[in-house]
Amino acid sequence: MTRRRRAGFTLIELMAVVALFILMAALVMPNLSLFQGRKLRDRAENIADHLEFARQRSVMTGAPHRLYIDMREGTYRLEWSVAGATEEPAELDEYGRVALSLAPQRTAEAHFEPMPGRFGTTTQLPEELVFASIESDQGIIDDGEFVVAFEPDGTTDYAAITIEDEAGQQLTLEVRPLADAVGIIDEGR
Repeated sequence: MTRRRRAGFTLIELMAVVALFILMAALVMPNLSLFQGRKLRDRAENIADHLEFARQRSVMTGAPHRLYIDMREGTYRLEWSVAGATEEPAELDEYGRVALSLAPQRTAEAHFEPMPGRFGTTTQLPEELVFASIESDQGIIDDGEFVVAFEPDGTTDYAAITIEDEAGQQLTLEVRPLADAVGIIDEGR
């Protein structure tokens, strides 16, 4: 008498498959949170680069610069003080990039305009990030517009810009006037 084998899986086979799925999930899940934390850190470093560039360019050109932040829209851009700005097309260098002049344009009345090149373009935070708050000498701001302004000598007032992701992780960019530096503080550690 022959036994017919039934089509299907044994309990041991099913347990082995479940164990493989658990093992794969254990390897992938921590990397997903690292990826999201990496987005937050990358954006904080990008904003810190903008702030450092504004400080350095203020000193080099003798013209005030500022980082303009729109908390409601989640955008930021670098602006500089120009006087009677012209609508001349920007000159390109040999690599096709906008060549930035170090000399500020000076005439009667100065006003702020976005800088030419990538630093002056309005940058949108990724959808999962927000400006949570900005602490300054005027208090804590959690909505509206804010500027971190650098004088021609590179000085500025204290500011702490906090950005947050969907998971509630926060990084704070601390503009330190006395140290002439921008530090990134991880609120979760």
